[in-house]
Amino acid sequence: GSASCVSVEDIKNFPREPPPQRLTVKSAAVSVAGNRVTESAEFLFDRVFQPATQLEICAQVAGPLVGAVLEGSSNATLFAYGQTGAGKTFTMEGPPGHEGIIPFAVREVFKR
Repeated sequence: GSASCVSVEDIKNFPREPPPQRLTVKSAAVSVAGNRVTESAEFLFDRVFQPATQLEICAQVAGPLVGAVLEGSSNATLFAYGQTGAGKTFTMEGPPGHEGIIPFAVREVFKR
């Protein structure tokens, strides 16, 4: 059988809700000079979204920020940063039927 090469875990005892998550990626075990070697790399993220819809991600990311701004308890800036072709425009604007963060946030402002 095959095993997943990616594991995601919450970082325990971190004073933030939700806590950051550690993403560990392991390469397949290879034999080097008769020894079994597995390489791995760890990355730290504020939140790792398992397969989710655009709306679920917008609600979790932008929803609390819109609420905090409207309550007057915070200012907020949400921006996308990344390599060309990584999905920044899709995330911020979204195609028809899969709204991105900008249309979601504007709609939330007028709903509240």
